[in-house]
Amino acid sequence: MLSFGGLLSEVLQGGAAGLTASNPGIVKILGGFVFPVGLVMIVLQGQELLTSNMMVFPMAVAKQAVPWWSLPVNWVIVFFGNLAGSLFFAAILVHYTGIVSTEPYITFIKAFALKKAHDPHWHQIFLRGVGCNWLVCIAVWVRAVFLVRSMLMDWQ
Repeated sequence: MLSFGGLLSEVLQGGAAGLTASNPGIVKILGGFVFPVGLVMIVLQGQELLTSNMMVFPMAVAKQAVPWWSLPVNWVIVFFGNLAGSLFFAAILVHYTGIVSTEPYITFIKAFALKKAHDPHWHQIFLRGVGCNWLVCIAVWVRAVFLVRSMLMDWQ
């Protein structure tokens, strides 16, 4: 599901070459607005994202709500489930359908990937990942808080 948001962002940014030339900031903002669509779909459907699972499951182990040995089992299952989903999305839903197999998408995606892999230093990539995971965990936590509040309101 997260890949849908990423693809939507790539299609929007890659397909807006004229707008990028005249106003690159607005294209980045629009790409940032549509990227979270994937996380919204995950949270609303109650699916598991590996990064938020890294926050939620250890808390359950610490509170002894689940046994300690279930932590690595859970992480392996969620990791391979997310890996299989992302590979399916990349191969079947993007590559074989040819969604981004024409210009200007090919040039944009290649330049984007090279820029993300080459320009930042390793510590910048790491810190961006920490920040991103922090935001994802906050989103999942906020969803859990609203669910609990909703259940309490219904109970009263």
